[in-house]
Order: sequence, then structure tokens, then C-alpha cells
Amino acid sequence: NQQAAGAAVQQLTPGLAKLGKKYGIEFNPCLSQMTPKYLNRPDVLKAIHGDGHYTRMWPSHPQNWFYNEGPAGAKKDIALLFPKFFEKAPQWKIVVISGTADAAVPFVGTERWMYCLNRPIVNDTRAWMLNGDVAGMVTTWDRMSLVTVKGCGHTIPTYCPEAGYAFFANWLSNKD
Repeated sequence: NQQAAGAAVQQLTPGLAKLGKKYGIEFNPCLSQMTPKYLNRPDVLKAIHGDGHYTRMWPSHPQNWFYNEGPAGAKKDIALLFPKFFEKAPQWKIVVISGTADAAVPFVGTERWMYCLNRPIVNDTRAWMLNGDVAGMVTTWDRMSLVTVKGCGHTIPTYCPEAGYAFFANWLSNKD
């Protein structure tokens, strides 16, 4: 129940509870359980056009597939896929987004492998703004970009929904 969840947050993560009170936001520790229920609703699947081809409950993966290992179980390197994207889908507009507070996939490592692809730099690293403040940085190479979101963790829409929305809107409209 919601009241017990709030008490658990207060007891187990008092710093999070303090931030919630300070900024008027409520952290719900059950979010990870509620999100799959919501995203698997038939009306939501229809709204996101996932009802015609999605054959399993979210979040799940195909049989014999393991996160970060690929379908055959052999370790895969995402950077190795990009040259194939450049060759087979030259029309794609590729962006990689990374939160600067992401402990799971630090943006510095992402930036490194992107530089290692040796694509020509079209627009060097620069700030992108939100509400008059620096919201992150953007580097644009030929046919791909890296966008960071300042202070965000691994799931940007969860940690920084306003910045996540702004990044996506900027990307769709070809802005930094």
C-alpha cells in the first residue's frame, strides 16, 4: 500500500525523503512494479503501436537472449554495430543519450567508444540549454550524436523527465 511504501522510503532512504519534501515530489518505491503493469495494458500497447507485433509481456526478452550478451550468448559490443548502421541505413539519424550520473553506463565510456569510431566531427562538444541553464552537452559526428543530460541517472525519463522530454523534442526538431 502507498502509505507503507512512503514509510519505507522515510525509514530506508531518509535523504530521498528529505529531497522529496524539499522539492514537493513523491518517490514511489513501487514504480518498478507499476510501470510494467501500465505498459502492458492493451490500451497503452495500442497507443504506442505495440499491439500488432509485440508478443511477450514487458519487460521481458526473447528466449535464449541475455542482457548485454546478444541472441547467441556471445558477448556483443554495441560499437561494432554502428559501422553496419552507417552502411545499411544511411538515412538514420542516430543519437546516443547518457545521463552524467549514470553509474550503470557512465557517459565517459560511451563518449570514448563513439570517438573511437573515427567519424568526422561535424559540431564539437557544446552545451544544450533548458530554462536558461546548461542541461547537458552535445557532440555531433558525421551521422551520429552524443547527448548528455546533466545530473541524470540511467533512466533519464525517470530521473529528469523535463530534460528527457526537452532532449527528445530538440532531437525531433533537429535542435541541440
